[in-house]
Amino acid sequence: MQVIIARDADELAEIAADVFRDRVRARPDLAMAVPAGRTPRRMYARMAALQARDPVEYEHMRIFAVDELCPPAP
Repeated sequence: MQVIIARDADELAEIAADVFRDRVRARPDLAMAVPAGRTPRRMYARMAALQARDPVEYEHMRIFAVDELCPPAP
């Protein structure tokens, strides 16, 4: 495990978005649990901006919502 120390929430969002994209490029079938809510908004905004300039293929990823906003399967 690698510990990353950021100066502030904005820098953390940049680092997290870059790491996320690098992992998807290295392993397109990546499975990832992602939160909703306010906490990751900066990271998602950074990812959207990067996607507009330098697209990453996400169609093979499996994404799992991990917040209480996700109802259980029927």
